[in-house]
Amino acid sequence: MKALPVLVLGLILAGCNAYYELIKPGQVQVKYMTVSPGVAWNKERLPELGENVDSWTVDGVLLNQLIFSNGVEDGQPVFGQVSPGNTLPVFKSDMLPNEIMEITAATLNRYLGGGEVLLTTSDLKPMTFLEKPGFEFTFYYQARSGLAHRGIFTGTLKDGRLYFIMFRAAELHYFEKYENEVRDIIQTARIEWPKLQPY
Repeated sequence: MKALPVLVLGLILAGCNAYYELIKPGQVQVKYMTVSPGVAWNKERLPELGENVDSWTVDGVLLNQLIFSNGVEDGQPVFGQVSPGNTLPVFKSDMLPNEIMEITAATLNRYLGGGEVLLTTSDLKPMTFLEKPGFEFTFYYQARSGLAHRGIFTGTLKDGRLYFIMFRAAELHYFEKYENEVRDIIQTARIEWPKLQPY
């Protein structure tokens, strides 16, 4: 796929350029995780999201985005980078799922609309992820364009680090179109745990 610079809204800081790499269906290594997409995706090279974060989309991030995180460390934001003008809530290794949900919502709200987007979370529940006890929750928000979005966040903790897959998409058409695909990716994801010292 030809690499094209695009203006990325949503989870990416305004003004950053994204470049795409085609991800074909089949088994794919995403750092420590192994996933098996059923359709073609486009991987975005977006260092602004953080060192251990990968971002995929099918139709562009305005319409859908799938994010993989291979280990948020204690004291780091769920995604994104802290800078003098960009303070984000940080993950702590002793957080409970409801606390992780809260800081994720706050981070999303910050990136999606500078704190002005109405974002709600619901349906926090236990979920097996990466063959470990984990959790999942749903979130909803309305973009500044007026387009309603829906998302799911599935995560687990290992050695004091947070591993997750998050999907967000326009609620009209796009979320339902890819929901089963994303849930298959989440349910079949496997990982070779890095040999790290726990916190």
